[in-house]
Amino acid sequence: MHESIEPGGGAEILFLDHIKLLKKKGLVVNSLTFNREKKQGHPDYMIKESNILLIRIFDKVLFNFRAYFKIKKIVRDFSPDLVHIFHNNLYPLPVLLAIPQNIPIIQSVNDYQLVCASVWGVYRDTGKECNCGFSLASVKNKCIPLYRYLIFFLKNKFSRALTKKRVALFLVSHSQLKRRMEKQGFSNIRIIPHFFQPLNRRGSLKESLRNNKILLFIGKLSMEKGCHILIDALKIVNNKIPDIKLIIVGDGPEKINLVNQVFLLGLQKKIDFRGILKRQQLPRLYIASLGLIVPSIWMENSGLVLIEAMYFGKPIIGSNIGGIPDLIKNNNNGLLFTPRSRIDLAKKILTLVMDEKKRKKMNKLSKQYYIKYSPEVYFDNLISFYKDVILNHG
Repeated sequence: MHESIEPGGGAEILFLDHIKLLKKKGLVVNSLTFNREKKQGHPDYMIKESNILLIRIFDKVLFNFRAYFKIKKIVRDFSPDLVHIFHNNLYPLPVLLAIPQNIPIIQSVNDYQLVCASVWGVYRDTGKECNCGFSLASVKNKCIPLYRYLIFFLKNKFSRALTKKRVALFLVSHSQLKRRMEKQGFSNIRIIPHFFQPLNRRGSLKESLRNNKILLFIGKLSMEKGCHILIDALKIVNNKIPDIKLIIVGDGPEKINLVNQVFLLGLQKKIDFRGILKRQQLPRLYIASLGLIVPSIWMENSGLVLIEAMYFGKPIIGSNIGGIPDLIKNNNNGLLFTPRSRIDLAKKILTLVMDEKKRKKMNKLSKQYYIKYSPEVYFDNLISFYKDVILNHG
């Protein structure tokens, strides 16, 4: 079960790949999501959100009765051995209440929404770790506005309490999130790294030969992803490596600001915005690039793009924050830099581009590290968790 598979970010891709993997291994799986309309490739069941704004507000702020009764019927008809929830931030109360007590629940936690009111996990202005949780301090520290705190106070309080009571096992992808959850009273938390469904490695030789100093950014163009930090760092790098190039894949609310930033810095010929690409279009970009840059400024989860880069044997330069250090072993399969530091990021990029011996070593190790994130390893770990939860559920 997942709250939505649009706009198709890493969590949504993992959800769909997860279903395909379980079915491929012979498990009987039914999937459910919430969306406005059903499209090709959507899960087995879909609870359609209302097109009427007032009803959607009622559903989100108070209680979604339609979701409650439909989930109750689906679970009764299918009679599963367990329910695995991937995201439950949209309608947590009706989802949890609709599942009978005799059916165990596993919940994957893919972000900080269970432990942080702003979801960032850090203060937006300083980048320091935020421990406000859902207390009034989250308003005082300007994590969220007062109206949002007041509107969702009771819902957050009851849904978090019910989640702790009903979920038999929480699955997280990295140690930082596990620590934060335990600090706020969550228990039965296990770490299971994400996996990557391999793509065709064929690349565009023409693009590879055109410029062998290509850096790659793949992600949502939103403030927390830190693409503006990367653009500033590239300006520094460009002074020493004039033929450097950056390809940016993705879209989002910050795109106009980023395009303006590129123009003001005079980097129009250095940075190429490709927009949203299909997964099948990514292999040639990975192959053509020297490495992937992940400049996040929030408590980033274990991003799927990092595992993709490993599969293609590419080094990763990433912020030393959230789940990124769990995937990047500094000076082995990549380089870590101080979050929000343009200068440190620029230094790491210069090392990647100019130190060929180190880069080749990281290429080799990056590919070796991928084995830990293969579908087979993920499936074996997941099935052991499933069996434990079913056997111990009383």
